[in-house]
Amino acid sequence: MLCKKYSFVFALSTIVTAALFASACPFNVDAYAQGTQTVLKIDVKVTNNGNHDEHGTIHVFRSEGVAISKWLNDVYFPAKQTVTHTFTFLTSDIPPGSSFTTEVVYGDDIFKRVDGKNSPSSIPETVSIVIP
Repeated sequence: MLCKKYSFVFALSTIVTAALFASACPFNVDAYAQGTQTVLKIDVKVTNNGNHDEHGTIHVFRSEGVAISKWLNDVYFPAKQTVTHTFTFLTSDIPPGSSFTTEVVYGDDIFKRVDGKNSPSSIPETVSIVIP
Protein backbone atom coordinates (compact mmCIF):
# COMPACT_ATOMS: atom_id res chain seq x y z
CA MET A 1 0.00 0.00 0.00
CA LEU A 2 2.87 2.33 0.81
CA CYS A 3 4.34 1.81 -2.69
CA LYS A 4 1.06 2.83 -4.36
CA LYS A 5 0.96 6.02 -2.28
CA TYR A 6 4.46 7.08 -3.36
CA SER A 7 3.75 6.22 -7.01
CA PHE A 8 0.72 8.51 -6.94
CA VAL A 9 2.71 11.32 -5.30
CA PHE A 10 5.51 10.94 -7.87
CA ALA A 11 3.07 11.03 -10.80
CA LEU A 12 1.28 14.06 -9.40
CA SER A 13 4.55 15.94 -8.79
CA THR A 14 5.68 15.18 -12.36
CA ILE A 15 2.47 16.63 -13.80
CA VAL A 16 2.67 19.75 -11.61
CA THR A 17 6.35 20.28 -12.51
CA ALA A 18 5.61 19.99 -16.25
CA ALA A 19 2.73 22.47 -15.96
CA LEU A 20 4.88 24.95 -14.04
CA PHE A 21 7.71 24.67 -16.58
CA ALA A 22 5.34 25.23 -19.50
CA SER A 23 3.84 28.34 -17.91
CA ALA A 24 7.24 29.78 -16.87
CA CYS A 25 9.07 28.99 -20.10
CA PRO A 26 10.59 32.25 -21.48
CA PHE A 27 10.18 31.26 -25.12
CA ASN A 28 7.25 29.94 -27.08
CA VAL A 29 7.91 26.28 -27.80
CA ASP A 30 4.63 25.97 -29.72
CA ALA A 31 5.58 28.79 -32.10
CA TYR A 32 8.36 26.69 -33.58
CA ALA A 33 6.13 23.60 -33.80
CA GLN A 34 3.40 25.58 -35.53
CA GLY A 35 5.78 26.93 -38.16
CA THR A 36 5.87 30.59 -37.15
CA GLN A 37 9.66 30.34 -37.13
CA THR A 38 10.93 30.49 -40.71
CA VAL A 39 13.01 27.53 -41.81
CA LEU A 40 15.51 27.44 -44.67
CA LYS A 41 15.69 24.08 -46.43
CA ILE A 42 18.76 23.32 -48.51
CA ASP A 43 18.48 20.32 -50.85
CA VAL A 44 21.94 18.99 -51.64
CA LYS A 45 22.04 16.87 -54.82
CA VAL A 46 25.24 14.90 -55.32
CA THR A 47 25.74 13.18 -58.67
CA ASN A 48 28.43 10.51 -58.88
CA ASN A 49 29.45 10.33 -62.55
CA GLY A 50 32.21 7.86 -61.76
CA ASN A 51 32.26 4.12 -62.35
CA HIS A 52 32.77 3.34 -58.65
CA ASP A 53 30.61 3.90 -55.59
CA GLU A 54 31.92 6.50 -53.16
CA HIS A 55 31.39 7.25 -49.46
CA GLY A 56 31.85 10.62 -47.89
CA THR A 57 30.56 13.57 -45.92
CA ILE A 58 28.25 16.47 -46.79
CA HIS A 59 28.86 19.70 -44.88
CA VAL A 60 26.68 22.82 -45.14
CA PHE A 61 27.78 25.98 -43.36
CA ARG A 62 27.24 29.72 -43.31
CA SER A 63 29.92 31.40 -45.38
CA GLU A 64 30.17 34.71 -43.55
CA GLY A 65 32.33 33.66 -40.60
CA VAL A 66 29.46 32.62 -38.33
CA ALA A 67 29.78 29.23 -36.65
CA ILE A 68 26.61 27.74 -38.15
CA SER A 69 27.07 24.32 -39.76
CA LYS A 70 25.60 20.86 -40.16
CA TRP A 71 27.27 17.60 -41.20
CA LEU A 72 26.07 14.32 -42.60
CA ASN A 73 28.72 11.60 -42.35
CA ASP A 74 29.05 8.24 -44.09
CA VAL A 75 26.92 9.20 -47.07
CA TYR A 76 26.74 6.63 -49.88
CA PHE A 77 27.17 8.00 -53.40
CA PRO A 78 26.35 5.15 -55.82
CA ALA A 79 28.08 5.16 -59.22
CA LYS A 80 26.15 6.83 -62.06
CA GLN A 81 23.40 8.04 -59.70
CA THR A 82 22.26 11.15 -57.84
CA VAL A 83 21.38 11.27 -54.15
CA THR A 84 19.63 14.16 -52.41
CA HIS A 85 19.82 15.11 -48.74
CA THR A 86 17.95 18.00 -47.14
CA PHE A 87 19.45 20.23 -44.47
CA THR A 88 17.32 22.65 -42.43
CA PHE A 89 18.38 25.86 -40.72
CA LEU A 90 16.44 28.63 -39.03
CA THR A 91 16.46 31.78 -41.14
CA SER A 92 17.78 33.58 -38.08
CA ASP A 93 20.95 31.48 -38.59
CA ILE A 94 21.12 32.00 -42.38
CA PRO A 95 18.94 35.03 -43.15
CA PRO A 96 17.71 35.87 -46.66
CA GLY A 97 20.57 37.34 -48.67
CA SER A 98 23.20 35.46 -46.65
CA SER A 99 25.61 33.06 -48.29
CA PHE A 100 26.23 29.45 -47.41
CA THR A 101 28.69 26.85 -48.65
CA THR A 102 28.04 23.19 -49.36
CA GLU A 103 30.97 20.83 -49.35
CA VAL A 104 31.31 17.16 -50.22
CA VAL A 105 34.37 15.25 -49.02
CA TYR A 106 34.89 11.78 -50.49
CA GLY A 107 37.63 9.33 -51.47
CA ASP A 108 41.08 10.25 -50.19
CA ASP A 109 40.02 13.68 -48.87
CA ILE A 110 38.81 15.07 -52.18
CA PHE A 111 36.80 18.27 -51.64
CA LYS A 112 34.10 19.71 -53.90
CA ARG A 113 32.48 23.01 -52.84
CA VAL A 114 29.57 25.06 -54.11
CA ASP A 115 28.44 28.42 -52.77
CA GLY A 116 24.78 29.29 -52.44
CA LYS A 117 22.61 32.12 -51.19
CA ASN A 118 19.39 32.17 -49.19
CA SER A 119 17.03 33.92 -51.58
CA PRO A 120 14.18 36.06 -50.25
CA SER A 121 11.59 33.56 -51.51
CA SER A 122 10.39 30.88 -49.13
CA ILE A 123 11.26 27.96 -51.37
CA PRO A 124 14.02 25.42 -50.64
CA GLU A 125 17.44 26.23 -52.04
CA THR A 126 18.98 23.53 -54.24
CA VAL A 127 22.70 22.90 -54.54
CA SER A 128 24.12 20.44 -57.07
CA ILE A 129 27.59 18.90 -56.79
CA VAL A 130 29.12 16.48 -59.28
CA ILE A 131 31.77 13.96 -58.28
CA PRO A 132 34.39 12.71 -59.21
